[in-house]
Amino acid sequence: MNILCPDPLLAGLWDWRSPFYLQKAPQPAQPHVIPFLSGTAWVDFIVEYHRDTKFVGLRPAAIPDYPVFRGTK
Repeated sequence: MNILCPDPLLAGLWDWRSPFYLQKAPQPAQPHVIPFLSGTAWVDFIVEYHRDTKFVGLRPAAIPDYPVFRGTK
């Protein structure tokens, strides 16, 4: 959910993947656009939702604390 709502608590710390998921048009660093983002008003909603929150930075990628499911043997 973090990529779809990068800062749900409005703390100013966005998920590190967020910039790539807020593009409506192709960019050199991210040439492929997710159809959902270009065909809906989701990006506009996210920008408006975070309008009054000062951006502090991006949360770094982290290894989950819980065990990862590896499938059955």
